[in-house]
This record gives sequence, structure tokens and C-alpha cells, in this order.
Amino acid sequence: MGIDEDTVAIFESDQILKVMGRGTVTIVDPGEVSYSNQVWVSHDAPLTIHNLRVHILSAGSKYHLQKRIPISPSV
Repeated sequence: MGIDEDTVAIFESDQILKVMGRGTVTIVDPGEVSYSNQVWVSHDAPLTIHNLRVHILSAGSKYHLQKRIPISPSV
């Protein structure tokens, strides 16, 4: 998880994370990775990862931590 400057990730009840502030919260979810060469990569070789999920959430967005799904802000 990465949190921008002037931004907070609030951990609410029921496994919900809520984003507030001017920036974004980035969540990298490796839960469904189907392949990675990480074990064989050296300092000068490129990394391969298949099926990596990335969520970029702005103010008002929520994320269910247990279900691993983003929840769009209400309009």
C-alpha cells in the first residue's frame, strides 16, 4: 500500500479502508498472481509478474480488505 502526501487511509469497522485527502492510496494485490520470476531475478534482470492487481483510490473511495475489492465513492 502506498499513501500520497496530504492523504490518509482510515481503517473503519467491517474491514473497510476509506481514503481521504488530496492524493491517492495505491493498493498492490498479489492475491491472484499466476506467475513470477522473482525467485530467479538478479539485481540486473527484469522482473515478470502475471495477473497482479493494482487499485488507485482517491478521496471517498473505499476498499474491502478481506474481500480485496474496491468500493466506488457514492455520487
